[in-house]
Amino acid sequence: MNVYKPLFLNAFCCLALAGCVSLPVQPPPLNGFVLKGKLAVEDAGERHSANFQWRQDGEQYGIDVWGPLGQGRIHLQGDRSSLMLIDGEGEVVRQGTPEAVMQAALGWSMPLEVLPSWVLGQPDADLPARRLVYGEQGHLQSFSQAGWSVQFAQFREVLPAPDERWLPRRIDAHNPATKIRLIIAEWQI
Repeated sequence: MNVYKPLFLNAFCCLALAGCVSLPVQPPPLNGFVLKGKLAVEDAGERHSANFQWRQDGEQYGIDVWGPLGQGRIHLQGDRSSLMLIDGEGEVVRQGTPEAVMQAALGWSMPLEVLPSWVLGQPDADLPARRLVYGEQGHLQSFSQAGWSVQFAQFREVLPAPDERWLPRRIDAHNPATKIRLIIAEWQI
């Protein structure tokens, strides 16, 4: 029996260490952020691009979107289940579910209910995610969720140690009808 004890201990230690190495460390959740960047959408063969500033506070968000040279400014205000689209003069143009409001007012939509998680470099915790792929640095590189395929690129440090947090600068998401690219230029956490 003593002959097998070292063999068992070595095998157990190897399996335990292998398990520890393969699990990426998840950073603590963030309750709010502000980010600025550019948005590109391709839907039904049409391409749209805009600048944006996004403020997230818990479940509530406010996203300002405007075209080149500040034209066509709109404000999206909502949460996971409802959205108000407000024009440049402060008038509510539409309200309802995020997808319906964006589709009716803009002719395209993006998954606002899960984007707060995606810009933080992770799938939404409330929905199943599949095909998670991690890179060499331990950052999530891609996954599928809610009918979308999502890829992250160009990670950069937005919080230094000890609260270290690396987030993607570029998020690409697509489903059979729509492609979305977010390029994040500035973070405030």
